[in-house]
Amino acid sequence: MTRHPQHNAPAARRCFFALAVPEKVQQQAINWLQGLPTEARSRQVPKQNHHVTLAFIGNVSAAEIQDLINAINGWQLSAFELCLDRPGLLGNSHYLTWQASQISQAHQQLVTTLRTLCRTTLGAACPVDDFEYLAHLTLRRHSHLGASLPSFGAVQWHCQQFALYQSDLTGDQAQYQVIKSWPLSTY
Repeated sequence: MTRHPQHNAPAARRCFFALAVPEKVQQQAINWLQGLPTEARSRQVPKQNHHVTLAFIGNVSAAEIQDLINAINGWQLSAFELCLDRPGLLGNSHYLTWQASQISQAHQQLVTTLRTLCRTTLGAACPVDDFEYLAHLTLRRHSHLGASLPSFGAVQWHCQQFALYQSDLTGDQAQYQVIKSWPLSTY
């Protein structure tokens, strides 16, 4: 598959692969956030935008999106359990997150496979993360809580699918839309 010349054209869409977050987990996150002090500049991530990123792709054309979809169709990857079990701060401590202290081999295989796919399909211009993967759910942006975060219980769910998302910026708020999702096999 080749890099399409319209990669930086206005029709490019900002995309990423992610796991959807079940309603019960979203509600637990909201309940936990309600117990934290409100910060003047902090912005809570809307419930409908909750996800666990697998691989960030960046701006891609419709043709590149189709290349990714075609490459993934027919994959046989395993479903897995994901447990978010600790609070954390990312991005110079400005993103309050709910993190997984460890992930399963099947989860790591999915992340690695998607990152490799992005690099081979989109070429050198693909900004796929080279740093170590950390499964997390971002709860607040522009947070300034400091290093002493209150603890909260763990939440676990069975991940049975992953999706390709598109991010659309409306004003100062992003809205995420699923372009296509794929099942994960339960052998």
